[in-house]
Amino acid sequence: MARRTAVLARAFCAHWHCMCGVFLLFWLVGFDLPFDDDPNFTAPLFTNLLLALIYMLTLLAAGMGVWSLLRTLKVRGKSESIDNNIPIRKISYAVVFYYAREHASVLFRRFFTANDY
Repeated sequence: MARRTAVLARAFCAHWHCMCGVFLLFWLVGFDLPFDDDPNFTAPLFTNLLLALIYMLTLLAAGMGVWSLLRTLKVRGKSESIDNNIPIRKISYAVVFYYAREHASVLFRRFFTANDY
């Protein structure tokens, strides 16, 4: 278990250093380059790298959410379904699926509906 924790700590530190490096590149290298179409605006050199990092972090967060959801359901599925005459398995499944359904519908409405403005 200690080895696994050390590996996770090293991975976290490497990820943190990568993020800091991307933000430092964005702010310190080529930040004042004028935009080709309108010189009143700036076009930082590492904008695409920063956007790629943000997309990667978003996908990583969504993947970790799905992984934790599946892991929770797997662990809950192996335990007793009734504890002190309370149906804990049914309650946990209902909470998980209600939460997932509500947030999926909010995201769907926000990103996949037509905007009239």
